[in-house]
Amino acid sequence: MLSPLVDFSRIDTVLLDLDGTLLDLAFDNYIWLERIPRDWALRQGVTHEVALRSLAPRFEAVAGTLDWYDIDFWSRELEVDVAGVHREERARIAWLPGARQLLTTLRALGKRLVLLTNAHPVTLAIKDEVTAVKGYFDAAWSSHSFGAPKEDPRFWQGVRGAEHFDPARSLFVDDSLSVLRAALSEFKPDIVFNLLEEFDGIVTYDQHVVAFLELMRQPYTGSNPRGLLLSRDKSICKQLFAYHRIPSPQFAVFRKGVKFKLPKKLRFPLFVKSTTEDASLGIAQASVVEDEAKLRERVGFVHEQIGSDALIEEYIEGQELYVGMLGNDRLTRLPVWEMVFGSMPDSLPAIATRKVKWDRRYQKKYGITTRAADELPREIVTRLDALSRRIYRALGLSGYARMDFRLAPDGRIFVLEANANPNLAAEEDFAQSALAAGIAYDELLERIITLGLGYRAEWRVYYG
Repeated sequence: MLSPLVDFSRIDTVLLDLDGTLLDLAFDNYIWLERIPRDWALRQGVTHEVALRSLAPRFEAVAGTLDWYDIDFWSRELEVDVAGVHREERARIAWLPGARQLLTTLRALGKRLVLLTNAHPVTLAIKDEVTAVKGYFDAAWSSHSFGAPKEDPRFWQGVRGAEHFDPARSLFVDDSLSVLRAALSEFKPDIVFNLLEEFDGIVTYDQHVVAFLELMRQPYTGSNPRGLLLSRDKSICKQLFAYHRIPSPQFAVFRKGVKFKLPKKLRFPLFVKSTTEDASLGIAQASVVEDEAKLRERVGFVHEQIGSDALIEEYIEGQELYVGMLGNDRLTRLPVWEMVFGSMPDSLPAIATRKVKWDRRYQKKYGITTRAADELPREIVTRLDALSRRIYRALGLSGYARMDFRLAPDGRIFVLEANANPNLAAEEDFAQSALAAGIAYDELLERIITLGLGYRAEWRVYYG
């Protein structure tokens, strides 16, 4: 599915990486971490573990160079038929989910598709035999075509000379920081529009990528690294809320691999969620627990299935409210939005589970939607405004963010969490609340870009 945040009418050329972007890296990882070390170990008469330790420095010595991707080089170095190994294991080559659909959609839109890969021509040919991937593209370029890997600016100079594309009307997709660094150095964009939610499959890496952009003195949209770090870790967030006397449900953190005991301050029912995941990952009706047995069961689920520490907090009955904020120093609050749980059975807790948030069929079945909270008393809106500004500044956020609240039946307001990277799709609540404030979608994106260009990052403070 195409991102709703990219205006493809303004894109003529789409440049795409191959491995890790279109094809599953599991194949390459198996070849270089399992199969080739095993073959080399047999030749040398050593164990697989010894082979890995011996080969690691040899791999690292040429990482990011053309030799790293040259199977002829490695065949000579290791005395292993690397091309033959690739052919023998070709059944492991596989598309990433949605990759073919993406390419088909882009071709239907009439875009010029260009494949840019570090894969050796022989490796690329083997992968093409299995997937027919080159058939989706108008042109395919290997780093060996230009005598330099994608991590080297010379590669991008070669691509510019070969393709003659307009960078301002092009989209490039890759999964490597070193490659992105080289591309940024060559094309020098005014700003990077950051939509990153994870990197290498790890959600907590988004802040590191933004920090990487700061180190490159590259302007970007959205929150700064500190804001992302503090808001991402819900346990740190909760402690900061407590320090700043921002009302939030009582909580405890149960660390993975550590025995836990329920603090006396907490009373059932309780809500259990991951300390780091977002988008309601791992949240279901079972996340609200009524006794210690269910608590231990759900904490175990978060530890084992989600792979993170578990945050346990009081379950607050009431309205679920969202407040979007725009700004760096001067802040603009968007109209308060609310989650309407429709006709969900009374036996189910009214919480934003994964299904409630993202399953369109489930939403339609129960009439679940989000809308402007127009009926809130003015006093409540005023308090939400003040709390949102306090949260934004306490976490050091910038660009834009969304605060999630619960309004209890007795009028008490509790902040659940702050989302420094909310979904910006036109149909989602952040953009819809902006629209309710008279900010059209194009204008919203322009404001976000302007805020990114105007953000006083540390490098700007010191170097101008």
